[in-house]
Amino acid sequence: MDIEFDAAKKLALQEGMEDFFSLFIFNDRLMHAASQGALLSWTLLFDGVFRAEAQVTPQLQAQATETGHLGSSVFAGTLACPTGRLIVTCLSRLGELHQPIIEVEPGIYQVVVERDEDAEFEHSHIESLARYPVGLDPDWSIKLSRVGSV
Repeated sequence: MDIEFDAAKKLALQEGMEDFFSLFIFNDRLMHAASQGALLSWTLLFDGVFRAEAQVTPQLQAQATETGHLGSSVFAGTLACPTGRLIVTCLSRLGELHQPIIEVEPGIYQVVVERDEDAEFEHSHIESLARYPVGLDPDWSIKLSRVGSV
């Protein structure tokens, strides 16, 4: 993320824009990555520690749309997974080494994310994994269905 933000700052400078425009350029780069299937993101109001589960299903129900999911408890997207390693992390930590939540056959996947908004709220502001309550259902359920090759 630091590399991408630095690149946005350089571009703003090259274009003769004020420094704060680099945030808009950075956002455009993230949106482009999402449109290419490199990431799927959703917004949380507060930081915290959250739990996710992922599973591969043969076919997904058309229960969510790929656009207009701002604030939705269920939304969908398409992800290209050339390594087959699905990572769930905060955008500020992209690029850091993470354990995958699931490893799947490399390919292109239709993804449906179901958010438990009550659980998200309960786990907001938790500062460490050690403080996360044991035995609870996940905050996010991620279902993947392979739809093609990369």
